[in-house]
Amino acid sequence: MDPSATLETFKMILEAETGLASSQQVVMLGGKAVTGDGSTLSQLGFENDCLVIMERRLAPRADTGADASRPPAGAGEPDVAAVNPDGSAKYPERLMSMLAQPGFEMRFPPEMAKAIKDRDVESFQTSLRQMRDETLKRQQEEERFMRLAAEDPMNIEVQKRLEEIIRQKNVEENFQNAMEYNPEAFSSVTMLYINATVNGVKLPAFVDSGAQMSIMGQSTAEKCGLLRLMDKRFAGKAVGVGTGNVRC
Repeated sequence: MDPSATLETFKMILEAETGLASSQQVVMLGGKAVTGDGSTLSQLGFENDCLVIMERRLAPRADTGADASRPPAGAGEPDVAAVNPDGSAKYPERLMSMLAQPGFEMRFPPEMAKAIKDRDVESFQTSLRQMRDETLKRQQEEERFMRLAAEDPMNIEVQKRLEEIIRQKNVEENFQNAMEYNPEAFSSVTMLYINATVNGVKLPAFVDSGAQMSIMGQSTAEKCGLLRLMDKRFAGKAVGVGTGNVRC
């Protein structure tokens, strides 16, 4: 996008790409809703490679009683990602609903993912507070490191810290590549069995597209009447999780 383009233009492009009307879009940058359709993207803080989230604007709901987890009536569209000074969410129920997108379990720490899945507001808020405390701790440590680096760039502690930063960057880059190119490695895989018929005998068969050869147990081969075709000159041992004799 051209930095001089307006937010309104950006929303029109999103509407063309997603089919969601611009009036129903909530554009979020840095966890906060962006407003001001006439402002340019650069004025609103958009930069190269920044993460922009577009959510569907939630329809107002009629509530019979007050609920601290929901925005007050007449307040307009709330900032769902708004947080309290202690790091907890102002509207935790709405925020959990927004975060519960397909595959969310891989994007959050286990405790937070479980809280989102179970709609456990208390555990969710506790996880957010812990994340805030950890962020503040990292920021303080980073500030201390910057002071040391400015005072003495060749300080041993500074050099170790630089090495750790480079190592962590490589780890994160490797993780992002794995998430992009091999996402199936982060989820459980359902084994695929099919109903097959071998020599007129019906039996279940396991489909493994990466196997180098097809294997059948001796008892199954006998049941299917195939032992008479077994060539005992070719034999070996299958090694993996355990071992087993192999004959062709």
